[in-house]
Amino acid sequence: MDNAYRRRVGCLLGLGLALAFGLVATNVNRLALPGVPLYQPPLGPWGNLVLLAAAGATLGLLSAWPENGVLGTFASASLGALLLVAFNMLAAQSRGDRLWVFIVGNAFLLLPLAALCVPLLGLVRWTAGKQDEARQLHLPAWRRLLGPLALFLVAGACGAFALYHADTRVALARLDGSLAQAQAAADRSALPAFLQGEDVGGFLEHARGRYTLQHEGNNLDRFRIPRPSLNFDDQQAIIARFEAGWSLVCIYPTPDADPLCKGFAGLNP
Repeated sequence: MDNAYRRRVGCLLGLGLALAFGLVATNVNRLALPGVPLYQPPLGPWGNLVLLAAAGATLGLLSAWPENGVLGTFASASLGALLLVAFNMLAAQSRGDRLWVFIVGNAFLLLPLAALCVPLLGLVRWTAGKQDEARQLHLPAWRRLLGPLALFLVAGACGAFALYHADTRVALARLDGSLAQAQAAADRSALPAFLQGEDVGGFLEHARGRYTLQHEGNNLDRFRIPRPSLNFDDQQAIIARFEAGWSLVCIYPTPDADPLCKGFAGLNP
């Protein structure tokens, strides 16, 4: 068995799977919501894709490195769990989440995450070994490529699960349209009614420059915005972060209702 060849294939498989998944996951909502400036921490869509590609190549290489396939699989799965937690920590910091809360909440997830990584990285290791065997049997290249191509298609299909729910897409598109119009308003009276409230705190003075929009479906009470009982468990918030250093949080009781909004003097409410 050619160790060097198996390792190269493992690295390329990991890279290809990460790119197939990442290209779809980071762009599916941008394609579904053309023109809507989505917030994608920690490094934006393309920066996140580079991080994901580097992680995939590293994990694929590690899974194929040892002679013992079980050792390679479990070593790479353990590293994969650590990388997932580290990536989520970077994203949490960019959202303004408390670091110690994140660490405590994720410390118990390392073992379950590693267990989830085992089947995927075991498949990478197995495929790398099969590629080495096929090369030694002098099978044609097209036959050797069928397995990896099938894996790349499955990875891309998994990335499509990052698509926002239809209700979330409606809320994001509505708020984006409202903000674009509101920024061009001549005075407060020309603003939509939900941007004239006292809790917003002066939209025209603070909502300057470009902005990004983030969906938030959990822990909405932390924004301290009084919410109606209608559709309480399915309510969602959209956070608009303006480059001037101000944020607007709008909670939608339903996608078609006017939101309840509040302004925050910072990018991480």
